[in-house]
Amino acid sequence: ASSSWCLNELLEIMKCKEEFGQMLIPIFYGLDPSHVRKQTGDFGNIFEKTCHSKTEDEKIQWRGALTNVANILGYHSVTWGNEAKMIEEIVNDILEKLLLTSSKDSDDYVGINDHIANMSVLLQLESEEVRMVGIWGSSGIGKTTITRIMFNRLSPYFQGSIYIDKAFVSKSKKIYSRASLEDHNMKLHLQGKFLSKILGKKDIKVDHLGVLREKLKYHKVLIVIDDLDDLMVLQVLAG
Repeated sequence: ASSSWCLNELLEIMKCKEEFGQMLIPIFYGLDPSHVRKQTGDFGNIFEKTCHSKTEDEKIQWRGALTNVANILGYHSVTWGNEAKMIEEIVNDILEKLLLTSSKDSDDYVGINDHIANMSVLLQLESEEVRMVGIWGSSGIGKTTITRIMFNRLSPYFQGSIYIDKAFVSKSKKIYSRASLEDHNMKLHLQGKFLSKILGKKDIKVDHLGVLREKLKYHKVLIVIDDLDDLMVLQVLAG
């Protein structure tokens, strides 16, 4: 907030995210995201000093960029008791996002860009409504490939995203090895794991099954479910 150069860099970063769909993971170190969003507190005071003698257009652009970046789900250092753990989580998160499907790999698939374009239209990315799109077909035709590339390409347009497959559920089965998927604690664990992943926060604890709607009702999120036909799991995770 004390540097006009940094604020202009933020404008460029947000421009790259909006125009080219580049990934952005904000990290608020020793700083309350709400102060960034509203330009209040010590952050706001410093920002006002930086704005002194600047044009009104510059101020409006900076304020808009700060508000937008603070609305993106990221990491808030104050909520982490162990800084090393936070750094480890950030690194793992970035690696997972980068390794999920690289854009270079996606170029090897003929017609993949047409598939992504069609999915974008069906999802109506600018809409505030809940959208559900299904991909079906015979085994081996590339449904998983399309969904993984689509997830990687479209995730930056959402505040949170998660890719759910059988591996996601099997990890919970290992923890509750003696429990069935009907077990109440298993369901709570699945929802906690789901929220931790989609909100980018570690080890969220869930104490009742209605918490997903409460936590996500004001967030625009992308949920991809691949090769998962267990009705109970679908109801627990996707309603």
